[in-house]
Amino acid sequence: GTSGCAKDGVVQQYAAADAFMGANIDKVARDMSIGSGEALSTLADAMGIKQADKARFFAVSKANFDAIFTSGSVTSDEVMINLGKVMANDKKLAAYTA
Repeated sequence: GTSGCAKDGVVQQYAAADAFMGANIDKVARDMSIGSGEALSTLADAMGIKQADKARFFAVSKANFDAIFTSGSVTSDEVMINLGKVMANDKKLAAYTA
């Protein structure tokens, strides 16, 4: 079958981001809350965010932190879904969620 296959490797790409988020959710939360850091940069790389768009990704994720990390017990899957929704509402970042 073709399960797991998608145009431009989007499914596989996000699988890497999901795995990273699952292993580093606390570090990503800390970095996202301040809008910079190694964990947030690594997440951006895993999601295929281009260098030119990283500053925007950092700023948007920081500005929408409470919508992404909705509670202290939020799961990494929920964080990735919430992050996708936030990105879809941003003109520049929506391209990464298409």
